Amino acid sequence: MRFVDPPSLDSPERGLSGDDLDGLLSAFFRAELPDPWPAVTVPAPAILPLPAAAPPRRRNASRLALAASVALFLTGSWLVSGKLPEAPPGSGPLPDPSASRLNATVGLTHDGKTGQTGVRIDVRPVPKKSPMADQLNDMLP
Repeated sequence: MRFVDPPSLDSPERGLSGDDLDGLLSAFFRAELPDPWPAVTVPAPAILPLPAAAPPRRRNASRLALAASVALFLTGSWLVSGKLPEAPPGSGPLPDPSASRLNATVGLTHDGKTGQTGVRIDVRPVPKKSPMADQLNDMLP
């Protein structure tokens, strides 16, 4: 690769590249193309027969199989949901209140009449501790 200093602003060579690489590549690729471009021969249009339509019995069978699988899925999920036991209040992914050092109780509530489920948080006042109790709590895991 050869580095060329750019021409000055008033030079007649301004705008010309040092190697004229673009001109060389254009001439090479033009020489590779056939000079009289060959004429296009269009093939005769082929008439293809249409595939025979599936009989109505086969079309209805696939639709019936889809409807049966959807009905089976919905019926199965409805039956399984009735067999699951109800979660007792206070169970679930919430932490066990006795495992934490917070003086609060967290529980789930469920109203059987309205079907509403909620979270109940009871916060109790923190009892005053002696400095000795703090030292003992710090030693516990």
